[in-house]
Amino acid sequence: MRNVSVLVIALLLLLLAYGCVFWWLPTLNETQLAKVVASSLQKELHKADVEANQLLACSVDNDVWSRVSFSFFLIEENKAIAWSKNDFVPELDSLQGDFTLRFLHQAKGDFILKKWKKPGGNYVLLVLPLQFDYSIVNDYLSPIRSAALPSSININTNSPKGACISLNGQDCLFKIVNTNSSHSQESTKAVILFNLVLAILFLLVILIYKLASFIKRNRVEWSFLLLTITLLSVRMLMVRANFPRTFLTSPLFDPTHYASSSFNASIADLLINSTVVAGLCLFLFFHYRQFKIVQQVSQLKQWQAYIITSLFVFICYLSFLFPYLFVESIYHNSTISL
Repeated sequence: MRNVSVLVIALLLLLLAYGCVFWWLPTLNETQLAKVVASSLQKELHKADVEANQLLACSVDNDVWSRVSFSFFLIEENKAIAWSKNDFVPELDSLQGDFTLRFLHQAKGDFILKKWKKPGGNYVLLVLPLQFDYSIVNDYLSPIRSAALPSSININTNSPKGACISLNGQDCLFKIVNTNSSHSQESTKAVILFNLVLAILFLLVILIYKLASFIKRNRVEWSFLLLTITLLSVRMLMVRANFPRTFLTSPLFDPTHYASSSFNASIADLLINSTVVAGLCLFLFFHYRQFKIVQQVSQLKQWQAYIITSLFVFICYLSFLFPYLFVESIYHNSTISL
């Protein structure tokens, strides 16, 4: 009866966490997000207008070009004769035509171009990066993304789906797609995480009761099998659901610090997996005498017992490889110095 009560409590906690995910987390649709993004970009363009007016009023050799924060180019006869930054230089074909504001999509990323004309046919060009991708990505080079674009937003250039971004009166400069419809609040995440952790703890309590019951009835093999299946199932579900990384922001769950596989996606995942293996080893250490196979080995003839014992010793010898693989994995798949 006690086990049933604990199981009911665990299931209620899981249902509560499930309800938090689907009903308590507020959502923003793509249209609402498009308004937020457009407002942020409009503020950026307003700041660029102020700096562009300074550049229009000064000469090419003025030190204002080195003080502005945006990427500007002075174009004269289809040539750039001055610039403030040259991280990305647009191709001349993309500058053709009479436009004031234009969206540019290229292999290196997505950009907004804006022109301010000067007397004589010259003009000042703004290159505002929405996302700038380097040809390689490592710890020192990572894609540059505008602060106006949330991480859950992708720019859509290949299909009609998505919400339009309108700037300076233009109908649709480009479209965005929301890849994550839930805009999570930290307090709600904490509630969900707390409920899930409590549910797992209650399930572990039920597991301990069951293990104790099997051990009292001298069914240690079934206890070990139940422990193995339960721990592996819980870990696979955690990996599949990306738990607790989805609800917890921590360097321990950051794959940029350590990642060797989908099962060891972070240093915290490696620690949890190692704890599971250690728990199984401790169970074997304290209860191996009760295993029927061990009791049968002790009743074999001497030469047969020597062979089986030698096999077990060889298996124990191979187990010494595990700590080496543990350290080697950290050394080769992380930024941690050993």
